[in-house]
Formats: sequence, structure tokens, C-alpha cells
Amino acid sequence: GSTGQGLAGAGPGAGARALRRSPFRRSASQAELLQRCEARELDVERAAEQLQELELSHRLAEDFTKEEEGRLHRRVEELQSSLESCQAQQRAASGGVLRRHRAATARAAEAEQRVATLQLKRDSLGRELQDSRQSLLVAKSRSKLEATPLRGSPSARDSMPVALESAKQRGLDENPEAHSFYLQVLPLLKGVAISTLRPSRKQFEARQLVLSSDLHRLELWPPPSSATQARFRRRVADTFVRLDALARVHVPAATLAAIEAQSDDADAPVSDLPLDLVLHDAAPWRLTVPDVHSFRVVTGAVGALLAAKSRLPALAIALGNNPGFGEMT
Repeated sequence: GSTGQGLAGAGPGAGARALRRSPFRRSASQAELLQRCEARELDVERAAEQLQELELSHRLAEDFTKEEEGRLHRRVEELQSSLESCQAQQRAASGGVLRRHRAATARAAEAEQRVATLQLKRDSLGRELQDSRQSLLVAKSRSKLEATPLRGSPSARDSMPVALESAKQRGLDENPEAHSFYLQVLPLLKGVAISTLRPSRKQFEARQLVLSSDLHRLELWPPPSSATQARFRRRVADTFVRLDALARVHVPAATLAAIEAQSDDADAPVSDLPLDLVLHDAAPWRLTVPDVHSFRVVTGAVGALLAAKSRLPALAIALGNNPGFGEMT
């Protein structure tokens, strides 16, 4: 008993050494068992040391992990705070940018509308300017022609007195506006010899330009073969255009130059003077007139029709109420 207590008090290794010093004879199996016990005790000691080291390492790793976790948590909180601040700034900035973008878009649309309006005004003023220039050139040519005596056929020289006498017979002296209008359009009511371009044949053909008795249409009729067959050979015109579709008369620069040259030199030959009746929604009528007198008659009559376009129904009634007006056309 005392030996066992001494071995227990001395520790694991001391008990094995005491047994080896014991006077008792030990067998080989006991010696082997003692060796195994010593080996197991050494293994236990090494395992205990390794466990202590692992426990220490675990505590250190756990402390490091807690420290890193705290640091990362603080970093995440800082980043979250910064993100919220950036989002607030972005929302404020994006709201301002969106308002500025909408305002800029509205200003751009308004500017585009103003540009479109100005372009329309520019085009309209350009057309008016072109018409004014053309009217000025026509007025100049007319003033020059009116200042010189008219040289032509006797019928051309006598047409105005005949027109005045016809107007007096119809009692138009009491209505100055209708009287002046009648004198201007009377040649067209009777018919003026012109040539018109036939697109299908690509050549000019002789026709008569006639104003209808109701003052609604300009008609193209075949030229009469004789004076007695005028306007009675056919009951339907080749073609016509309503006066509300007529926009203006276009006189080419070459025609104006030829008229001015003839006014400067009365002996200069002038024939086949081109002019165009411009329509609103169709191709223009390409015409030529044989002489300056016919040019003056056509441009003057068409100009009077365009100037009185809004009053044509009243003028037609005023002219129609006079005897003999319907028979003339």
C-alpha cells in the first residue's frame, strides 16, 4: 500500500521506474506492458501539450476574429452612412438635373416652333417679294408700252373704243367698279388667241383662252375655223381651270426683256411671248401669246380677275343683269 501511494504521488513516470527497481521478478510481458504504458503516457503528455497550444491558438484566433469583425462592422457602418449620404446628394442633384432637363427640353421645343414659324414667314415673304418684283417689272413694261402708241392690226387699235361702246350699251356707266372690270375682262369673254403646251405631245398648240360667262372658269377652246363658227363648233371646252385655283401669273424674264426691247424699238419683231398661269395644287398652264397686245390683254384680264376674286360673284350678277351679256359669251 505504501508503495502504491508512493508511486501515485510520484507521477506516471515515477510508478513505472519504481516497478523496474522492485525486487520482484518481472516477466517479459510485464516489461513490454510497462514500455507501452510509458509510450502512451508520453503520447498523452504530447497530446495535452498540443491541446494547450491549440486552445491558445484558438483563443488568439477568436480574439483576432472578434477584433476584425468589430473593425469590419465599423467599416460597414461607415460605408453605409457614406452610401446614404451619397444617395441623398444624388437624389437632390438628379431632381435638379431632371428639372433643368425638362426646362431645356421645353425651351428647345419652343425654339423649334419659333424657327418653323420664322421659316414659314420667310418663305411667305420670299414669295410675296418675288410676286412684288414680278408685278413691278410688269407694271414698268406696261407703263412703257402705254406711253408709246400701239402698233398692230386695226382690230387691236380699235378694241378699246369698241369695248367702251359695248359697256355704254349695257348700262355699266352707273357702276364704275363693274365698268372698269368689264373693260379689262371683255377680251377674255370674247376669247384671245394663244398657244398652250400639250405635255403629251411636248409641243405648243393653238387654242383660244376664254373666260366663262359666270366668271368662274378660264377655258381652253379649239381655235375657230371662221368668224361664224366661233364658240359654236363645240359645246364643251378642251379643259378649264376654276379661278379659285388660280394663284398668279408668272412672266419669265425673257418675256419681260423682249417687251422692253420692243418698247425701246417699235420695229423690233416680237412673237410667241411665253407666260405661265400658276395654279395652287396643279401644274401651271404654259402659254404663249402671239404679240405684245395679246400679252397686255391676257395679263391685264387675269390680273383683274385675281384682284377681284372675292367679288367675282357680285360682279357676275352685276354683269349678268345687263342685257346682252349672256349672248356675248
